[in-house]
Amino acid sequence: MSIYKTKIISTIAALFFVTCAANAQIAQTKSLNLEGARKVIAASQAEAKKLNAPGGVIAVVDNGGNLIAVERLDGTFSAGANIYMLA
Repeated sequence: MSIYKTKIISTIAALFFVTCAANAQIAQTKSLNLEGARKVIAASQAEAKKLNAPGGVIAVVDNGGNLIAVERLDGTFSAGANIYMLA
């Protein structure tokens, strides 16, 4: 194989590895917004109704554990929304 072909193959291989390494370092994180949190709450309420749950609190948090939305269902004691983070 000629030196010219060897250099081309080496260059292509190097570019391939650099591209793979660059792509491997990119992380994409999906986040939940308020609209999405409301959909989660609506689905949770529907499931609670289906299961005849007497009450409860639905808390939706982001990937860091920060509160996005909280809703206390009918029949839940007053302080229920204050203790969601203890679980």
